[in-house]
Amino acid sequence: MHGSSMNLPLGRGRSPMNWSIIEGRKVFYTNLFKYDAGIDSGDVLDTFKFSINDRDTAETMHFKNTLAMKCLISKNLNAIVNNSFTLTKQPGIKPTYYPKRNPSDGIIDWDDDVFRIERLIRAVAPPFNGAFTYIGNKKLIIYDAQIFDLIDYETENVPPGKIVEVFTDKKFLIKGYGGLLLVNSYESEYSPQKNDMLTNNNETIKVFKTNRFGNYDVEES
Repeated sequence: MHGSSMNLPLGRGRSPMNWSIIEGRKVFYTNLFKYDAGIDSGDVLDTFKFSINDRDTAETMHFKNTLAMKCLISKNLNAIVNNSFTLTKQPGIKPTYYPKRNPSDGIIDWDDDVFRIERLIRAVAPPFNGAFTYIGNKKLIIYDAQIFDLIDYETENVPPGKIVEVFTDKKFLIKGYGGLLLVNSYESEYSPQKNDMLTNNNETIKVFKTNRFGNYDVEES
């Protein structure tokens, strides 16, 4: 099986559920198809479509995809066993492919838009390694965060990536481009403090190639 937010042959390749959240997609298609020598290029037996909401994470996407696969198997098992099914060729448009993501690609770029950062955090949340940043040389892994407000609360002149408030329950606010980000769950050997500055600690932030729509599924070169 293979899934894509645009349906095959668009979105073949690696990490399609993670990319779907990063891109802000609203639907996902899980395909039951026949393997061939290509990459996710086989003829399709059936497709299940489900929605992606604004709180979905890598974990809930896996839950939804598992249910989608179970529905596809339940619906088509007898036909498969009895060899009484019909396959449909994928549409004859030029396919696109998502690139592989590695744990190091979860590093946060605080020069990015706050909405894109929030989506990255959801996309690489557990069971993946989590999005991460640094306070000095101390690594901070963010597992859950949300857009707190689009109002600056007198932080107009604060640079993005700076912690502007720490609450009594240890949750904290980060100034971002376009709004404030509330961090609900994180892991670090250091306890974040107000006015701490978050950085990439000189680690390389990989820039993935995009297509003409600004998304990460690209045609083969």
